[in-house]
Amino acid sequence: MQLAKVNSIFCLFAAVILLFTSWVIYYALPYKHVFELIFAALILFKYHDFSKRNKNLYFIFILISLWYYRPADFDFDILATGIYKSLLFGLIFFLPESFLQTIFKYFRLILCILVAYGIVFHVLRLLGIFTLPEIALVFSDYRYYDVYPFLVYQHESAMRFSSIFDEPGYLGTLSVFVLILGGMNLTRWYNLVLLIGGILSLSFAFYVMLAVVLVIYIIKSRSYYILLLIGAVVFLINKYLPEFFTPFLEREEMAIFWGGTYSDNRGDSDKAIKFIHNMPFFNVLIGNGYESPVKYFRDNNDGLASSSIWRMILQMGYLGVISVVLFIIGFTKKYFLNILFAFVFILSIYQRPHIFELIFVFLLCCGLSGATIDGNKSQSSL
Repeated sequence: MQLAKVNSIFCLFAAVILLFTSWVIYYALPYKHVFELIFAALILFKYHDFSKRNKNLYFIFILISLWYYRPADFDFDILATGIYKSLLFGLIFFLPESFLQTIFKYFRLILCILVAYGIVFHVLRLLGIFTLPEIALVFSDYRYYDVYPFLVYQHESAMRFSSIFDEPGYLGTLSVFVLILGGMNLTRWYNLVLLIGGILSLSFAFYVMLAVVLVIYIIKSRSYYILLLIGAVVFLINKYLPEFFTPFLEREEMAIFWGGTYSDNRGDSDKAIKFIHNMPFFNVLIGNGYESPVKYFRDNNDGLASSSIWRMILQMGYLGVISVVLFIIGFTKKYFLNILFAFVFILSIYQRPHIFELIFVFLLCCGLSGATIDGNKSQSSL
């Protein structure tokens, strides 16, 4: 078999692992740790670039990741999990740039096929024309999911599109990251698919991050008329399809009910801030350890969302969060897309702080790469 074909198979294999070991419901790969170990071994022994920059990325990532996963009280399982994830997932930083690009292209292709398929049947369902047969009711992470052929909904919540993932917001976050890494070229079919999928997810995070990206692009290109066009579209939707914004209003009410701040759909922010600021100063700086959000929930009998910047602050402290931000900024190359991706990635931490999971480490590594994912090295620098 030719070397090019072997390399292509490896990249496809890596893309499948990255996607189907993420927060997938029902369709996740079995024995995920076996696949992760095989992937890591292939990087370590064959597909690597041990440059000085990559070594620095790897070792600094390990230090920050171990800080994130350190247990507050000695817990061997948490300690072993943190060491495992830190050492193995960080190996992605050793992937040569050309392999990063190819893996990403396969990853994007598989994701877009799944999303395009899901969009068709999601729209048919919303219009009352056709509904796929339900094949399972799955309980995962304290929630029930209705499972259809390569389409998943949170139980009795079919308004928001999430493809095969556990949350619509997860799909929305992935979509924005992939759109940026692909250069935001909406003349490409796969970018249009992700844009439509993100819109149908009704993910607040997707809309905010996409709005930030569009405003930056508009300012950069000085196409200010697009802002007027977007404003007109939002006005018309609000006037003639007000139910479109119902999910956002419901989540706003939830935030107020749980004592959250305005537009904080995670809820409980005010209480979390008070709790953090009442901690000993040393703990405010370095955090309380990996299971501290669980301890907060148990001691206060309150609901603190696990996907929240407050989880990261409870675990790592302000110094830990700052170290994550400085790590991203420090290794971002001075190209427009790299800086834009870094900014949006940091912004996303507010609602999705699980950035030490394999899929987010991979996307971050792509974002820190010097070339665009489509192989165009002629990015404009800043």
